[in-house]
Amino acid sequence: MDELADTPWAKPLIDDINAAGGLTGDNKAKLFELRFGHSLHKAGILPRYETAGEGQSTLEYGFTSGGRDFLVEMMRVEETDAVKAATTMEKFADGAVMVGRHLSTVPKIRVSRKKVKRSKPLNASAKNFETGGKPHKFSRTRRRYTCASRRFPDIP
Repeated sequence: MDELADTPWAKPLIDDINAAGGLTGDNKAKLFELRFGHSLHKAGILPRYETAGEGQSTLEYGFTSGGRDFLVEMMRVEETDAVKAATTMEKFADGAVMVGRHLSTVPKIRVSRKKVKRSKPLNASAKNFETGGKPHKFSRTRRRYTCASRRFPDIP
């Protein structure tokens, strides 16, 4: 972080991290954003942090490389509660620790597929991209989604 302390694009991000306690687990998302920007910086690319997105939204980064403009929205998926609940840890007298995960694809209670919409991380990230149930970071035009200057075909 010291290397980027006086870099204009990184300064507001580093100030946010320091104001929230510095190098702590609570700052994982901001540290992830800083790491991405640092990689661009090391590659000789000048990133723009918190650049304008669709409507009133912002995206983490914008930059130009090879004569093309890029906009980047970052998302960090956390470990789910189900995975945490399925994780066991056993400590042995000699100090060794064994961690195990007992995951199953067979649910204990059968749920109709019609009732299952999205996983919790996807629901949380979708809220980031929607206002009033309509997309605002990714506009939909003629059966294609547009993100920055790139177009992606519909997903069936």
